[in-house]
Amino acid sequence: MNEQATLRSHLSVCIFIESESLIDAVGQPLIDDRYLSTVIQSDEEFFTFIAQAKQRLDCLVLEDTLKLPPIANWLHGQAVLLPAVILSDDPNLSADHSKPKKAAQLAHALDSVFTYHTAEVWIAPTQIGQIYGHIEQAIKQFLKLAPTCQLNDLDLAADLINDTTTENF
Repeated sequence: MNEQATLRSHLSVCIFIESESLIDAVGQPLIDDRYLSTVIQSDEEFFTFIAQAKQRLDCLVLEDTLKLPPIANWLHGQAVLLPAVILSDDPNLSADHSKPKKAAQLAHALDSVFTYHTAEVWIAPTQIGQIYGHIEQAIKQFLKLAPTCQLNDLDLAADLINDTTTENF
C-alpha cells in the first residue's frame, strides 16, 4: 500500500475545545491508527486551521459554550459544512443526541432546533469514552442531510425584490 493511501485512510478530526479537562479527555481516545486529530484551543487558531484544512477534514468536535453559535455562523459564512460532535454539560441532553431543548421559560420563538446543522451529535462529557461511535454517528447523519436552508422573512423579502427587479419582460 502506498503512503498516500495509508494517510488518507485516517479520519481527520478537528477538536476545538477550550476546557483543559475536556481536551485531555477527548484527546486520549483519539490517539489511534484510525484518526488524525488536531486539538485547537483558540478562536484565531481555529479560524486559520479551518481556512487551510477544510477540504481535508472529516469531522469537527466542538464544545458547547457561548462561542458556539458565533462559530457555527462563521462556518456557515465560510461555506464549511462538516459532520460535528458537540460536547455539552447541559443536563437536558436527549437520548437521540440532538440539541438539548431549553426550558419553556427560556425558549424563544426564533431559537433553532440545531446550532450548526441538523445532523450534529450532542454528547455529555461522560460519553467521551465512546467518541469513536459518536464521530461515526455524526458522519452517517451528515451523509443523510438533505440540501435545505433556513430563510427568515428578511431573506424572503430581499429575494422577492431581486426577482421582481431582474425579471425580463
